[in-house]
Amino acid sequence: MNDTHMIGLYATFFFMIILAIMPYVVIKYMKKCGRDSEVKKD
Repeated sequence: MNDTHMIGLYATFFFMIILAIMPYVVIKYMKKCGRDSEVKKD
């Protein structure tokens, strides 16, 4: 295995992790904002 192949492999792995985590972070943030607005409504 040469270095360029390993770098590509790690880059793909890192990108997959970001894609997996991003929706969770966004949903968590949206729920936080949504909860604040719901509290204001009540």
